[in-house]
Amino acid sequence: MRVNKFSGIALRLAAVMLCLVLFSAHLASGMFARYTTGASGGSSARVAKVGVEIIEQEALTLDSVGNGTYKFLVKNTSETAFRYDVKLKITADEEYVDLYGADEIAKACTDVKVNDVEGTPSSDGSLYTFSLQDDLDPDSESDVYTITFKANDLAFSDPDLQTLHQTENIPITFKVSAKGTQIN
Repeated sequence: MRVNKFSGIALRLAAVMLCLVLFSAHLASGMFARYTTGASGGSSARVAKVGVEIIEQEALTLDSVGNGTYKFLVKNTSETAFRYDVKLKITADEEYVDLYGADEIAKACTDVKVNDVEGTPSSDGSLYTFSLQDDLDPDSESDVYTITFKANDLAFSDPDLQTLHQTENIPITFKVSAKGTQIN
């Protein structure tokens, strides 16, 4: 009987190949396991609400020569400190606004200041912004601010309105607001 030389070599080659496949599978599985990771976690954040309150200290008054004052303070009702700007809107009762226009009423006040500091007027002159750059700690109040203005230096184009203002004192209204920005 004759033994086939080729079948012995093929059998040995198949055994070596099987060993190589098993060895490389072992290496590859270790490599994949090494680069596969898992993670889990959680996070939460709390956002603080900025609360601003304007408290009137003295009502709007107009003296006989047309100088006016209004006193207020700013209160921080939030849980965080903030810096604020004050905005002042000058308006009047609707009947006067309907008769003469909002621009004319707004221009009735000149030399508008908060604590002797001039603000930045809007294009129509009815809104003034005062950058006071004051910081308020949580649950605290600012010092009292005093708005001063002149109401007899009128810019009315209608002479009848000038006379009406001097005799009846058009009821000018101030709407004060503050915008807070959180500080760290």
